Order: sequence, then structure tokens, then C-alpha cells
Amino acid sequence: MEDHRDDFVVILAGYEKEMGKFFSANPGMGSRVAHHIDFPDYNDEELIQIVDRMLVTMQYQMSEGAKEALGEYISLRRQRPSFSNARSIRNALDRCRLRQAK
Repeated sequence: MEDHRDDFVVILAGYEKEMGKFFSANPGMGSRVAHHIDFPDYNDEELIQIVDRMLVTMQYQMSEGAKEALGEYISLRRQRPSFSNARSIRNALDRCRLRQAK
């Protein structure tokens, strides 16, 4: 019988603090995961650039007033504990599109 354990790749993704709790709750798990990569959060300007790119693919444009409102939204949203970086911004954009469709 052959041992094929080396053929498996497992990716665990999550925020640093929560993943720290996960590894702490599972003794030995941290040593079994060979690589840990932390990605820094996007800054406000990068998040606006992400929205701009998403809008281009959807054939939408944002007015200057909308960009200002988005900047304020990002600053406020970033302070909330549930802020999830670009995912929060994508979800906000989806809500905007749904409101427009109504």
C-alpha cells in the first residue's frame, strides 16, 4: 500500500486573530501547517481602486460625489469589528446595485 499523504494540499484562510485562536484551540495544529502567510489589509485608496475596477467590468461609472461618499463609508466601515476588507466593499457595491434595481 502506498502512502499518498504528500499529495494533499490544505489551505486554511482567515483573519490573523481568529486563526490564532483556531491554532491555540487545536494543540499541535500550528506545527502541522508548514506555511503561514499574512496579507495586509488594503488601504482606503486601494479599496476605491478595487471598486473602480469592479464597476468597469459591470459597465458602471461612479460620480465624484459617489467617490467622496464611498471614501466616507470606507472610513466608517473600517472601524467596525466586522469589517472584512475588500469583501465588505464588494458586498456594499452589491447592495447599491440591488437598491438601484428596485
